[in-house]
Amino acid sequence: MRKLILALLIAAWTLSAVHASININTEAVKQCVVFIYGVGPDGKANTTKPDATGFLVSVPTTGTPTKYYWLLVTARHVFDPEWTGCPALGTNPEKVFVRVNMLQYDPAKDPTGVDYIEVDLASQGKRLFAVGNDDSDVAVVLINPSKFDVSKYALNTIKLSEFGTDADMKSLSIGDDVVSAGLMPFYTGVKRNYPIFKFGKVSSIPDESVPMNCGQRNIREVLIAANMFPGSSGSPVFVVAPGGNGVSFGGKTFLMGIQSNSYLTAEVAGVTPVQAILDAINSMQLSDANLSH
Repeated sequence: MRKLILALLIAAWTLSAVHASININTEAVKQCVVFIYGVGPDGKANTTKPDATGFLVSVPTTGTPTKYYWLLVTARHVFDPEWTGCPALGTNPEKVFVRVNMLQYDPAKDPTGVDYIEVDLASQGKRLFAVGNDDSDVAVVLINPSKFDVSKYALNTIKLSEFGTDADMKSLSIGDDVVSAGLMPFYTGVKRNYPIFKFGKVSSIPDESVPMNCGQRNIREVLIAANMFPGSSGSPVFVVAPGGNGVSFGGKTFLMGIQSNSYLTAEVAGVTPVQAILDAINSMQLSDANLSH
């Protein structure tokens, strides 16, 4: 009898430990996340002032063989600070630089393991990025995959199949586990990008808009109990299924949205729901894009 009780206790502890782990491929997420920098006085990346986070998304075409559009996604206030009505955020940039990790890197020999890729946001006064509705803090810009060469850079993309569906989002519950990965300005890494993972819970799902922490906008958000930091704006936020080592105990892991706000004193962050990203992509009217997910 004592042996049976001991066995049950060990089994319960093991199951609890598995449930406590985060069932997400963090290495894959790292390769989807990029760091966004502004432009310095010389027209090159201002490498001393990291700004925000972005992530890469791929959209397949309907043709054969299948090709892919590559998109850079971030919070709208990163590309369009004037939209917020917050003077402290400055004027809209015409371009940014994206810092990525080199694929081949030897810390003992190479002076750096990162590179900066220029991304245009405006041309002749015309905005090159797409946005969702005015109550959503999301921006999407089409990028040239050849500039983000996977034979040169350690990059990956989030697929549309990994976006939360309407049913997934409707099934969100307070207490669901969430995880994000983004830039921490205090330490980005000197020779490599090191996204900081933050873990939390869904804390509120308002049916009304929420004020941004800077500016005059009210936006639609899901609130999560996670102490995010400036610089993490634009981070992908995932709902993660309980489990570990690829084993899920019900539910699934999916992209729930993009981190928009950090309410620091409350240790709460705002997440623009994933549908706003899809709305922005739809508005781009990409030729022969297969937007089913």
